[in-house]
Amino acid sequence: MATSGCAAYGALAERFARSFASSDPVVIFDHTGAAEAVRDCVFRRLRNEQFFVRAVLQRDYAARVDTVSPSIVRSFQGTDDRRIALEQAFAGALQANGRILNTIPMYEPPALRLMQG
Repeated sequence: MATSGCAAYGALAERFARSFASSDPVVIFDHTGAAEAVRDCVFRRLRNEQFFVRAVLQRDYAARVDTVSPSIVRSFQGTDDRRIALEQAFAGALQANGRILNTIPMYEPPALRLMQG
């Protein structure tokens, strides 16, 4: 998706691109759009275009909270209970299936290295 000189791949990247003020050509991607972004970058390089690349990666704690927040909303009826559970999830103190959230990997190490490179 093109936005103000940007090509964004993935929902997080699209949100970031909407707030990104630049007229320079930038390929922005998140973990869901990495393959499309690589393809776009290859074609740009073949055309000898100059462009920038920006990876938008969630921090582990935010990705974990995104994963468990639907369960928290279903499991807790009161607003205060939900707030406390979400705070615990962000802090890494909430347990899921008997495991503390901070101990549950969100990305496989090779995939994370590829996205950061």
